Parts: sequence; C-alpha cells; structure tokens
Amino acid sequence: MKTIAIIGSGRMGKIYSDAAKASGLKVCGVVGNSKEKTDLLAKDSGSKSYPEGRLDLLLGDFPHLDGVILATPEWVRLDPLKKLVVTDIKILIEKPLVSSKKDLLELESVIQGKNENVSVVHSQRFNPKFITGKKMIDEGRLGQIRHIYARRNPNLLAVQRVLGKFSLAYWLTCHDFDIMRWFTGDELEWVSATSRNKMKSADDYIMALLHFKSGIDAFLEVSWCSELIADSAPMATFVVKGTKGLLEIDDTMNNVKFFGQDHVVETLPFEGVEQMGHKIFTDLVSAWATNPKGKIFHPSYDDGKKAVMACALIEESIGSGKKAYGD
Repeated sequence: MKTIAIIGSGRMGKIYSDAAKASGLKVCGVVGNSKEKTDLLAKDSGSKSYPEGRLDLLLGDFPHLDGVILATPEWVRLDPLKKLVVTDIKILIEKPLVSSKKDLLELESVIQGKNENVSVVHSQRFNPKFITGKKMIDEGRLGQIRHIYARRNPNLLAVQRVLGKFSLAYWLTCHDFDIMRWFTGDELEWVSATSRNKMKSADDYIMALLHFKSGIDAFLEVSWCSELIADSAPMATFVVKGTKGLLEIDDTMNNVKFFGQDHVVETLPFEGVEQMGHKIFTDLVSAWATNPKGKIFHPSYDDGKKAVMACALIEESIGSGKKAYGD
C-alpha cells in the first residue's frame, strides 16, 4: 500500500495523517466538512482538499487509491462507508464501526462480500500494555479466566462532543468489549445493564454485566458524570482474574501488573502516555498498510460488528430494564 486518503478533518484525522506519514504512506487527499479544517489538514499532509464531504470528487480524482482511513465523527459513518465498501479500496475505520444497530443492519445489506476490505480501529490491540496482557494469558500464566473488570471513565467535558448525537452505549464500551473478546476468545451470551438517566444526560454512566458463552463474567463501567479530575485518578483500568493469578492493566498510570503465586508482583513500565499514544496509531496504520493482500487484517469487520452488537445489547438492556440476549 502506497497512497491513501483521510476522511475526516478533526483531531483523529490529524492523528491518522501523522501516523500514515510516519508509516511511509502518501496522503493524496483529505475529505472533511469544514473548509477551514479540511484545507488545513490537507496542507499539513501535502495533499488535496475536499471540503463539504465531497468523497465523490476524491474517488473521481484518485480511482486507484490503495486505502482510505475513515475518521469521521461516530454519527457520520454510515454514508461514507456505504460509498466505500462497494469499491475494492482497503478501509480502516475508527471505532465504532457504526453507531446504532439500525445502521449496522443497513451496512450489512450493502457490504455483501466486501467485508474483507474493512478493518476497524480497536486501537487497544496495538497498545503495548494490552499486548503484554494477551501474551501472559496465551502463555497460561493466569490459568483459566474466571472474571474481568473494566473501567473507562471520561468526564463532563469529554461527553459534550457526543451527547445527544448518538446512543452513548456505542461511545466507549466497544474498546473494552473488544479486549474482552480478544483476551478470552469467547463470544457474548447476554448483557444486564443500567444507567442513571438512560444515557441521555451529562450526569450519567453505564454499569454493565456481560456474560460470555464459556461462563466468564465481566463487569464494564463507563462513567462521564464527574468534572475533569486529577490525571492520576484511576480512570481506565482492566483487571483479569484467573485460576493462577491476577492481571491488572492501568491505562492511567501506564503500567501492567501480574500477581501470581507466592505473592510475586511483576510490573512492566512503558514510555509516557502521549508518546505511547502516537506509537499505537503508527504501529496500527503500519501493520494495516503492510498486511498481505487477501489476508484479513484484525481488528476486522467481524470484530467491529461483534462490538457494535454488544453495544446494541447494552442499549437494549438499559431501555428494557431486563437482560438482553445475543444470537
């Protein structure tokens, strides 16, 4: 893969543009809504600007693109995806794949055999901390997984960007659900979830119990009801309890801890959070760009679809006050 385009001229578009350049890719065009932002990112990436969402003009000018990175806001995914999936262009799309069950069903009716071209940015799979955790699990250091606890808590400032734009069941829950599937190799059976105001206000949260088909239980907390607090607060944590030990990944303090037999504690530190964040996206884009032709790149379309379906079950359970069952 040599030439790509960026769809989306916001913060994530800039991150992917930088990651593409660091991976040796040429960005030939940027599609965005605002002319000012689109022109700015196009200038920064040395590419052509397509404001007002003119994806059609981009595809007309560059019919032989190798790839497209879709980094539009969560609620602006379906239309550009429908235009792209009918081509043979490789697509890397920000999570979530789409932001509602209705959109997923509409996408499914269009994609028809082209899903091998679509990959979804569940970026934590490229986070060195989660890679280390996955390696420990695969090596059998935790024994058999029994239960998981995950916390990913933004704040009142962060939620303003998305509040009222789409169901917040699809906002951040897919991050940790994808890691749960990746770590366990298991599929979801049912969800029982609650929230303070059915995810419709700033003063709210999601508390969800997820039961997997093998019997593993997981608890997921996503809460945005607090003001911006100290950076050292435990805002993002992932804990796996197994029959031989306990794995704790603290995404706030930037380390991995494994507690095994004889009270042994192993701590694996990594570079600074900001530096590591850039590295995650560069590694992800580089791996996607160099993925052999004909081989599905993970996180795949199916991985993204499973995450959206889990979000839909959380939404359903909160709405009904009952357990929501998967397929």
